[in-house]
Amino acid sequence: MHDVSIEREEVRGLFVLGVIAALLTARGFPDFPLSQVLTFHTAMNGLVMYWGLYVFFMALGVSPDWIDQDIAKGCYDFAKYLFIAGIGVMCGTVVVVVLSYLFPTFVSTRLGLAIVWVLAVLVAGAVGWKLAPKKVSGREKMPLS
Repeated sequence: MHDVSIEREEVRGLFVLGVIAALLTARGFPDFPLSQVLTFHTAMNGLVMYWGLYVFFMALGVSPDWIDQDIAKGCYDFAKYLFIAGIGVMCGTVVVVVLSYLFPTFVSTRLGLAIVWVLAVLVAGAVGWKLAPKKVSGREKMPLS
């Protein structure tokens, strides 16, 4: 790892810490049901745990001085993919929250909830796919670099 990658991860880490702080602040809002099985606080708690995983694996990934270097590299690579997927997960969660707020009676049906979740997964997958690293002449090109 060289200094540019560490600086990039510092910026991403600050972004994630800001996201976690915003999500924890949002938990102070009144809880409202998004569907029969999902509440606003449940969605926020899920996102906090997801981004917490990113922080955990990135902390291990940038610490090859006190854990095995191969394990640190694996954690670093896994955290990079968690970051990219996390942007998609957040977009998918926003879709669920917004549609649940706008159409509460539709989302409270099983069919409505299934349609909203499929839409959220498609949005999350599309965003993750768009941000995923692309191979360029044998080297990875990270779009968030």
